[in-house]
Amino acid sequence: MITPPADPRATARPAGLTDTIWAGFDLVHRHFWLLILPIAVDILMWLGPQLSVAPIVDGWSTSAAAPAVADDVLARSMDEARGELLRSGDALKRYNLLSLLALPVLGLGIPSSRAGLSGIGPVLPIQSESWASLTIIGTVMLGLVLAAVYYGLLGHLVREGVLRAREFARDLPTVLSALFTLFGLLIVVGMAVGVPMGALLTAMQAASPALASLIGPMIIGVLLWAMVYLFFTIDALYVSQVWPASAVQNSVRVVRHNFWSTLGFIAVFLLIFSGFPLVWDRLATTQGAPGVMVGIVGHSYISSALAAASMTYYKERFERMIASHEGSNAPVAPVRS
Repeated sequence: MITPPADPRATARPAGLTDTIWAGFDLVHRHFWLLILPIAVDILMWLGPQLSVAPIVDGWSTSAAAPAVADDVLARSMDEARGELLRSGDALKRYNLLSLLALPVLGLGIPSSRAGLSGIGPVLPIQSESWASLTIIGTVMLGLVLAAVYYGLLGHLVREGVLRAREFARDLPTVLSALFTLFGLLIVVGMAVGVPMGALLTAMQAASPALASLIGPMIIGVLLWAMVYLFFTIDALYVSQVWPASAVQNSVRVVRHNFWSTLGFIAVFLLIFSGFPLVWDRLATTQGAPGVMVGIVGHSYISSALAAASMTYYKERFERMIASHEGSNAPVAPVRS
């Protein structure tokens, strides 16, 4: 029988994986009001206005036709590009821009079971690219603010054990600034590394498919390695309240000193996180609106508990690492308590 810890905060001796997961569920169970924000966002995506860029996508599809003077090779290339645009455009036309409130980038956004899915609210078409750009930017910025509040509350409760509203309100601007900085760094890294890498792989695939099939798995392996070592970066941001560079450093150090335990935790985390959406989809398909509502609440509960468990895992291991003077002598930002 698993006995929940009396104090949800980390202790000098880190709990096992099962107890850490349990601690996350226990924290959310005792602070069920944490689910109000993600549930409200999901309901908005489901029942609220569906911000559609369908008119813009239709315009792109029309303008993608091959020029009349193009040679055969260029014409075929343009036809292939137009066909790809049409295939991706169908999904884009159904996409609700409000889904960007739950920013689907490396766990930066609040948990959502409705992001990317069509809702039943009135469709509001956006006619111009300028309005679409402003809508996207505004929605992403609002999503980051909501994420800072939501995960900031989780991190505060994991760190302090109880909600101290004044302290949370005082710390929120720092957390929000760090989150916006991390988001900006991800954009810079994506443009500086991701775009050239994608172009190189595309060219390599066209020139030498055999070489591309060899290089591709190697890149995937590097990305998986990076994902493991950076897994607790977001947790460090909210629990330790440090800036992105220190958050990355703290995550790497925690993983390095608890490598096999971390692999086990990530495996359990991903198993639970990826398994339950299948249940919610089934409920929505078979039970209609009541099933959708159950899925919204269930996904918010499971995701919040897993996020709290991840923060607890990070906090306990990081504090123990500092206390035992393990690792390098490089300065790190301690967890506040």
